[in-house]
Amino acid sequence: MELSPGYNLSPSWAKRLVILDWIRDNGGDKTGIDVTLSPLFQQREQAGKRALASDLTDFQDRGWLKLQQTLGFDGWSCLILPAGIDFIDEVRRRRGDTVGRRRAARDAVLRWLYDRKAAGEAYPVMTHERMGSYALYYGHAFTNQETDDAAKWLREQGYLRGQGSMDAGIARPSITALGEQMVETGRPLYELDPPSFDADAPVAVTVSMTGSHQNLNLAANSPGAIQSATMSDDDRQQVIQVADALEHMRDLLGLDAATTKEAEQVVSDLRSLSAELAPDRGRLRTAFDKAAAIAITGTGTAAGQALVALVQQTAQALGLA
Repeated sequence: MELSPGYNLSPSWAKRLVILDWIRDNGGDKTGIDVTLSPLFQQREQAGKRALASDLTDFQDRGWLKLQQTLGFDGWSCLILPAGIDFIDEVRRRRGDTVGRRRAARDAVLRWLYDRKAAGEAYPVMTHERMGSYALYYGHAFTNQETDDAAKWLREQGYLRGQGSMDAGIARPSITALGEQMVETGRPLYELDPPSFDADAPVAVTVSMTGSHQNLNLAANSPGAIQSATMSDDDRQQVIQVADALEHMRDLLGLDAATTKEAEQVVSDLRSLSAELAPDRGRLRTAFDKAAAIAITGTGTAAGQALVALVQQTAQALGLA
């Protein structure tokens, strides 16, 4: 279906869906029924009538309907064809699919934040009016609850940051480096990095850290069980812990040469920041974002998820999330 993923449709297609909905609701639910189109034409000025006629002709060319044309637009009518009914019904099915809507809302919010940052607005106010076509799903608006839930889910996954309340969304979210990388894959979020383990069973990855004389057990998909090594309450030690984990898990992550070099730089940055008396929080947050982004680029799915979990927990502990 050419309208996938359903959000950020072109203005012309958003307009066409309105026309198709009208035809479907005014007798076009069965083949062989002649639907009078004069009410649609009467709502428009001359230029709008010509544009409507062009859209209807396109529908006919696609095999969705058969036009009955007259010299005056007000006398036009159409017969809906099986392919047209199938198309409209599929659009409506997708609009009513709760799972599909929630997935699309997450993708739409993240892609909108990506575009806003690219336009120089790193912390945009998130309202449906400002989101424009990203707030519409096959021409119908997402609910506020859907976009609020999407933003909260994206924050939980480390794709955006921002503050919100229990009964409201995130007013001024900002996309993270990890979120940008997800958008740049060009694929829906639900298709990326699918779990390769039982969703109810934590996956543990043990890394021997000879330099710090301890073993670090990272557990992915286990709420609150990120590592079993004794963690210092000192913020500096937590930053070092992330640097050590990234350094010693590079082979497990299955990184390519370029990403391995980037990982080495992030490890160096984290250690440098941990040595500063008052490290810049923005630089520290950026380093954490980069560490999480690196963790999911390789082929080591379980190890990557475990490292992302550690980064997210540490960022939250330091007040950076």
